[in-house]
This record gives sequence, C-alpha cells and structure tokens, in this order.
Amino acid sequence: MKIRQLLLFAGAGLLAGAVITIAMGFIFFPTLMGKLQFSGSGADLLILGFVGLPTSIAALVGGLVGGRLVNEGGRGGQIIMAIIVGVMLALPVSCVGFWVTAW
Repeated sequence: MKIRQLLLFAGAGLLAGAVITIAMGFIFFPTLMGKLQFSGSGADLLILGFVGLPTSIAALVGGLVGGRLVNEGGRGGQIIMAIIVGVMLALPVSCVGFWVTAW
C-alpha cells in the first residue's frame, strides 16, 4: 500500500476525531450541563491540549486501521471506514479525557 494512501486514511481519521472532540467539548457536554465552560484562558487551552493529544493518536490509529479493513468498496469505502473507525476510537478517549479533567 502506498504511503500516500496511508496518510490519507490517517488524515481522514484525525479530522473526524478532531470534529467529534470539538463537538463533544463545545456542543454536547455544555448542552447537557446547561452552561458553556470555555473561557479562552490558559487553563482551558491546556485542558483541550491534554484531551486532544490522546484523542488525536487514537483517531490516527483508527483511520489507519479503518482504511485497511475494507477493499471491496474502493477508495471511497476505505475513506468512509477510516472516518468511522477514527470516530469510534476517538469518542471514548475524548469522553474519558473530558471526564478526568472535569470539563
């Protein structure tokens, strides 16, 4: 498999993981709790970095694994699977990260 394809799958998983992390941190949890907690301070940015690093690693791995799972659907099917598996691995990591940091 070409390096370019692997980078495409990893990038698709990373992008999907970043989107789900932002959605969980800025849309879902604030709606659930009834308040927006992000004030733009250094501590908030540190928490986002603390949660974002393991989430991005999980999303990268998910993108690589998801892109390699299916070959029948062609390149489009592989990218969709990379996105799905990237989100599946990034979602629990981001939820645990936000729970540990009391976001």
